[in-house]
Amino acid sequence: MTEKTTSSALVLLNDPQIATSGGNLTNVKATTLAHLAQIPLLERDAAIRAILAGLGLHRIKLGLKHGLWTDWCDENASVSRTQIRMYMGLAAVFLAKCKINKPELIDLLTAGEADFSSSSTACSTAFGTLITFCANSSLNELLCEHHLKPSTKLGGARDAAALKPASQNPEQLYLLARDEIGSVLDRAEALFIKENRLQHMAGHPEEIRGVVDGLRALADKVDAAAKPLLRKNPMK
Repeated sequence: MTEKTTSSALVLLNDPQIATSGGNLTNVKATTLAHLAQIPLLERDAAIRAILAGLGLHRIKLGLKHGLWTDWCDENASVSRTQIRMYMGLAAVFLAKCKINKPELIDLLTAGEADFSSSSTACSTAFGTLITFCANSSLNELLCEHHLKPSTKLGGARDAAALKPASQNPEQLYLLARDEIGSVLDRAEALFIKENRLQHMAGHPEEIRGVVDGLRALADKVDAAAKPLLRKNPMK
């Protein structure tokens, strides 16, 4: 039985015995160039799918009863809540920047896998707009470009542009505020009602009273901040 030997990557890659010639080298060149050509397309496809997923997540959240969103994400989504928020944010940016109308949005929301596979041929106006929006950018590049994810330089130094607040229109700010406040409410409900974390503080009643008093004080502050806004925009 021949003993298996291992070499360092550098030695292995420079071993003359692995060099190919003639037809074999031609095949390697063709395959390698095909791989290189597919990388930008796969990165763009990831960005397209993230936006389509973000649109779908907005629709799902809207269709769930209050308080069920966080649980649904935890039980069903294969990505983290942070990624979910980024994809939903990128979807909102796409809608705002490309001025997508309701029929186009419905077109994207109801698109299936077959539609996506033919998206390169711009099977619909909405898909064509989405492809143009993504261009040849990767998902990570789009998230950084639209300040949905901080971009970093080598060594951990942050890109100066990422430290500047993003320029967002009122609709984007509304969607962001709604999602952030909704997430806070969902998490608070989970902590105090579903998970009942207060039960673990049973031996410290003074701290429980402090939590309750703190929540009441916060509610008073929210009420005070909301009253002038409600006076400006009374419910019809």
